[in-house]
Amino acid sequence: MQKISGQLKNEEGMVVVVALMILVLLTIFGISTTSTSNTELSIAGAERVYQQNFYKAEGASIEAVELMESLSNPNLGSNQWLMPVPEIVTDVNIYDHGFWNSGGLISPLDSTLADSSGETQFMVVAEKTVGSLDTTTSKMHEYSVYGRSISPGGGSTIVHIGYLKAF
Repeated sequence: MQKISGQLKNEEGMVVVVALMILVLLTIFGISTTSTSNTELSIAGAERVYQQNFYKAEGASIEAVELMESLSNPNLGSNQWLMPVPEIVTDVNIYDHGFWNSGGLISPLDSTLADSSGETQFMVVAEKTVGSLDTTTSKMHEYSVYGRSISPGGGSTIVHIGYLKAF
């Protein structure tokens, strides 16, 4: 009986079991940390692409406004970027890639917005005329200005701003 109780009190293998349990816990913690880090890197990369697209689209819309400011009457002439019929631009087709590439819209290649992909564009939509019935004063014309940017391998961003011009 003494021999059996002596073998039960022998704890020499317990150190190995505890060490293996600690090793398993540390391995699980390491894998979890690596997975979290990879997810955070993916999120940061997507945020960077979004910010780049947003700033390019905003710059394109601002460039369109500056172009409108330089023209005394934007409705005259053949401005490819000016859509005279607001019904053409709807909430559905403004997000359609084919709509933007169907012609009539320009990429500002001669500007600081030019990029290698050529996927930064702007468009101006003539909305309505606002003003008085007095013919001696200028009338306010309301426009919607859209800027759009797409990164290769990233999503697209569209910026929409309102613009008023008197002429």
